Amino acid sequence: QVSNIMWSYASLRIEHDKLADALVEHLQSRLGVGTLSVQSLSNITWSVASMNRLRGNTNLSEALLARIAHEVSHGSVQQQLSPQNCSNIAWSFATCRHRDSRLVIASVGRIAMPHIAREFNPQNLSN
Repeated sequence: QVSNIMWSYASLRIEHDKLADALVEHLQSRLGVGTLSVQSLSNITWSVASMNRLRGNTNLSEALLARIAHEVSHGSVQQQLSPQNCSNIAWSFATCRHRDSRLVIASVGRIAMPHIAREFNPQNLSN
């Protein structure tokens, strides 16, 4: 799965601009309502933020993040987001300084609030 490939390269801090661009382009052509799991969306946003940091904070994909922001803020995935997904997505958008960061962070914050006392652990809160 593409999100796992992106996550692997970002985790290993492998800089391969052509591969990263090709993966992002592939995802942009496939991303639509319900096409990717919540975990995939979380992995993709984390990977894009991590790869952007390797590239000196040049935004790898403004358009891809905008589509994910819309999905997270308005889509059906909201009911499926776990505390870890919320943490990863909020960190990723803040790190990328994406134009929709405030909207995404507010959305995942609103989603996470009922779960904080029940499900969040210190690691999720610190992220």
